[in-house]
Amino acid sequence: MQSPYNSGGISIGQLSNDKAAGSGWDEGVLISYLAMSNIKTVAIIGASGSLGSVVFEKLVDSGKFHVRVLKRVGSSSKFPAGTEVVEVDFDSLDSLKSALTGQDALVSTVSSGGLESQKILIDAAVATGVKRFIPSEFGGDLDNPNARKLPVYGHKVAVQEYLVEKGKTTGITYTVIYNCAFLDWGLEHKFILDVSGDKPTIIDGGNNPFSTTTLSTVADAVIGVFGHLEETKNRAVYIQDAVITQNQLLEMAKKAAPNRSWDVVHAKLDDLTAEADAKLAKGDYSMQTFVPYLYRATMDPAYGGNFTGKTDNELLGIKEMSEAEVFEVVKSFVPRAYDHFKQSHHSRVHALTTKSNPESAPLAVLSETLGSVIMAQLKIAVLDDYQELSKPHFDELRRSGYVVTTFTDTLLPYNHPDTPQEAKDALAKRLEPFGIICTMRERTPFPEDLVNRLPNLKLLLTTGPRNASIDVQACRARSVTVAGTAGGGGSPGPDGTTQHCVALILGLARNIAHDDAVVKAGGWQTACATGLSGKVFGTVGLGRLGASVARIMRVAFNMKIVAWSPNLTQEAADAKAAAAGPPVEDAEDGEKTFRAVGREELFASADVVSVHLVLSDRSRGLINADDLGRMKKSALFVNTSRGPIVVDEDLLNVAKKGGIRGVALDVFDIEPLPLSSGWRTTRWGEEGRAQVLLTPHMGYVEEETMDVWYKEQVENILRWERGEALTTVFKDNGY
Repeated sequence: MQSPYNSGGISIGQLSNDKAAGSGWDEGVLISYLAMSNIKTVAIIGASGSLGSVVFEKLVDSGKFHVRVLKRVGSSSKFPAGTEVVEVDFDSLDSLKSALTGQDALVSTVSSGGLESQKILIDAAVATGVKRFIPSEFGGDLDNPNARKLPVYGHKVAVQEYLVEKGKTTGITYTVIYNCAFLDWGLEHKFILDVSGDKPTIIDGGNNPFSTTTLSTVADAVIGVFGHLEETKNRAVYIQDAVITQNQLLEMAKKAAPNRSWDVVHAKLDDLTAEADAKLAKGDYSMQTFVPYLYRATMDPAYGGNFTGKTDNELLGIKEMSEAEVFEVVKSFVPRAYDHFKQSHHSRVHALTTKSNPESAPLAVLSETLGSVIMAQLKIAVLDDYQELSKPHFDELRRSGYVVTTFTDTLLPYNHPDTPQEAKDALAKRLEPFGIICTMRERTPFPEDLVNRLPNLKLLLTTGPRNASIDVQACRARSVTVAGTAGGGGSPGPDGTTQHCVALILGLARNIAHDDAVVKAGGWQTACATGLSGKVFGTVGLGRLGASVARIMRVAFNMKIVAWSPNLTQEAADAKAAAAGPPVEDAEDGEKTFRAVGREELFASADVVSVHLVLSDRSRGLINADDLGRMKKSALFVNTSRGPIVVDEDLLNVAKKGGIRGVALDVFDIEPLPLSSGWRTTRWGEEGRAQVLLTPHMGYVEEETMDVWYKEQVENILRWERGEALTTVFKDNGY
């Protein structure tokens, strides 16, 4: 068999002999041919995806190419040390041209959502002299006129036509790789057959043969193309590992799990595509609508899914699998999927659909089978992951074929009064492609107007048991499920926010950050600390967190505790004290441990005021200049709750004038705190201004908590896929 790495089966010596023999080869053509045959630098797009990661690895392991990975600006995808990675704005021709300069070849493995964007890739490749472009056309035979008309292939056909035209008028060449159905990916995601349960769906009798190819073999074909540039120039190549039927796959699955019972469900392809046609006619362009057309292209003999007799396997150095090798692939997925299979869910779906409409049962079960395929197509966004802490958990989804994008920044909040329209549009554009969005607390609010601009959104996941920044009613009106997490703590003792609040109080009172900076700058003592023992601690809000902080300040520092909130009574304060542990009253003077006072008294008497209210329409802007103006000049103000509870401008003005001694903030009106904010730019502690201690909303950001939350979000995605109950489903706004 010919090596896939020689110069297209025509040696340099043979070319020279042909010229000497008068075959018509002139020197210019020879130089052009040799240049075309010498692919040394390869750029790849989509290298973190299911197929792209395999292609990338094989290109590198071959040792024949310098591989440059092009990834989206802000992408969290990681690659091995030593990999050349270039961040690219894929909407910018100039950015793409810069990234492709010096590249001999470009391989695109973008997912379905990025197919149309390949036109600008082609333009950039032409402009930079890329010799060979392999587009993301992996799949069915689009040279078959029937398949070419299927709605699911609209973007692929458009890209092909654009590429063919460019090939005629410019110096770029191309190769399209057809592999029909993926064998390993198709089994793992229940596309060619669901071997994970005991109700596999067989389409049109299951005896129609179709070609299947593993991800690894597709990667081998890419390398083979680069070794045979002339033979593969400006055409499609066909590859396959095996030709198989659904019934043959089912028999292999039965052999792999001989003790299982199998209740086969039969479906008609005509019924599936008719239903898809009806959905398209109604304007439903979701991926689920298009999946039956993929079955048509794969399993209908008239649509060219069987590549027998026309493959380029030999040219590209690909050896087909034996039946035993195919069985090993099938076997590897049967136990893996079955371990996670929920029999009760399948039985419930089957029973309900059969009871309501016996004829619809096969389609209902097939719909569930298609569910996993859809999940692999639905795009998942992980928002506001500043430290990329979600990666270990969501990488499991990526390896299973899910398309996951992590955003490490936060755009301006859609519902903030100062957010301009262009910023709102930018946020909506960023989120529009995603079917599943995973948020982190209130970092990105989801008001009704934003929810209504996200047509693909099906599942919105947040962290924690509540999130008042999500308009749950608006989500429910659009059939969007909203859920939180139940975990995030549980260890005995004060929670993270309580610890952080106490740390801020002590840090501000003892000048920790200020003195640290002074000493590191070569100085020594410059200011006195503030003692807390025996002084008054005022908590605005006496809920779980307010009571927890108040208890520590009472027990550890013997501070007198006063509390106020709009509805707080002394009876409720006594109950909080009793639950927190200290006696309800002082044994010597009978003074209440947690004393409920009026609003004016709290701000006027407290040496430390700490905010512990839940943000709501009632509490937004609650603390204002009047309250702050009553505080002692020696007092400290601390907020670890939510920034908008305090009128930011009022607090900033008081601090700048030195109306109070110090301010410690972990939360802000807009987060992340804008670079232009006065909290960042003012020289605090100088010329009579207050001391200010700032942290970037770290109250709940503990490694253990974040780990549990992201783990539960992934579990909720998998539960949603299987039709199971989710953790902490929100039924009303915020809960």
